[in-house]
Amino acid sequence: MLKKHPRLLIGLLIVILSTFFFFCIMMIPLLISEPYESNKYNEIEVKGVNIIGTVINIKQNLNITINNDHPTVISYKFKWKGNELNSKFRTLDNDKIVNLKINDTLQIKYLNGESKVAGLDPFAFSITPFLMIPLPFFIIGLSLIFFSLKPYLTERRANKKI
Repeated sequence: MLKKHPRLLIGLLIVILSTFFFFCIMMIPLLISEPYESNKYNEIEVKGVNIIGTVINIKQNLNITINNDHPTVISYKFKWKGNELNSKFRTLDNDKIVNLKINDTLQIKYLNGESKVAGLDPFAFSITPFLMIPLPFFIIGLSLIFFSLKPYLTERRANKKI
């Protein structure tokens, strides 16, 4: 059947490849995310406990540029229940941290082992636009499969009526 309908083979190949690339793109955040990045920043901001922290390091990610700005990673330490903890926070709010220096104190929000700098928005790179790349190929592949199978299915339905 595949030799008689090359469009079916091409359609199947396109659907399989686009599905494979979709899942590969979905795996990228798992492979490149930093340990300090969290998906719970909104929950931490609302429910977190206010703590005073001390800035340990400030570093810009020069390999990422968005509107001529680089995200900044703020490393800080703070005390929680007698233990000194270290954490990091990445933000693009450079205008809010322009005067921040090492050993300055800053407000931290802490919740269930995760923290964020209070009042700053986290920088997170969204992969959602990249997930849309395989979609047109998937639709084209499904169309090829459908149009390849349509004559076969129509013929089969006509034979059943007789």
